[in-house]
Amino acid sequence: MNVVVYSGSFDPPHEGHAENLRKLLSMPNIDRICIVLVPSTGSKIKKASMGRRVRILEAEFGKLLSHNPKVEVIVPPSNAKRGNWASGLFALLRERYPKARFLKAIGTDRLDHLDRFIKDGFYEKFIVLKRGWPNEDELLRKAIDAYPGRLEVFEDIVPASSTEVRRRVRSKGHPKKVSSKTRRLIRARRLYK
Repeated sequence: MNVVVYSGSFDPPHEGHAENLRKLLSMPNIDRICIVLVPSTGSKIKKASMGRRVRILEAEFGKLLSHNPKVEVIVPPSNAKRGNWASGLFALLRERYPKARFLKAIGTDRLDHLDRFIKDGFYEKFIVLKRGWPNEDELLRKAIDAYPGRLEVFEDIVPASSTEVRRRVRSKGHPKKVSSKTRRLIRARRLYK
C-alpha cells in the first residue's frame, strides 16, 4: 500500500493545493492520500486557527474530499515543537497503515528541507510538485543528484502560494487563486488582517 503525506499549513488552502491533490489522485500507484495540517505555521503572523483552517479546507476542497475515499484530512498531535508533532504523526500513520510505504508530496519551495525529511527515515520517496519559483530547476537538479531514485517530479507548474494570498489580503487586495467560498470565509472572519 502506498500512502502519500501531503502536509502544509493550508493557511489558506488555494487552487494550487487543489490542483496538486488532483494530480496526486491521478497517480495509479497511490492507495491513500493523507492531507496533514501542520500545527505550527512558524513565523506566519495573524494565522488562522487549526479549526478554522480545517473548515476552510473543507470549503475549498469539498468535492475532492467528500467524493473520494482515498483522501483523509489529519490534524497531528498538537505538541508545539516540530519534532514532537512529526514523531506523533509518524506513529499515528504507522498504526493506521502498518504495511504501508510512505511517500511525501513536497513543493519545490520545500526542497531546502529535503535533508531533514530524509533523515527522519520515514518516507521512502518524495513527489516533488513544481511551483515556478526562481532557481527551481537548479534546486531540483541538485536534489535529484543527491538522492537518486528518491524523487518523482511533476512538471506542471502550479503558481499559487498561501503566503501570497495572505499578503494580498493584508494589503487590502483581492486574494487570487482561492475559491469564492474561501474568499467569503476570509472576509467574514477578517483573517490575515
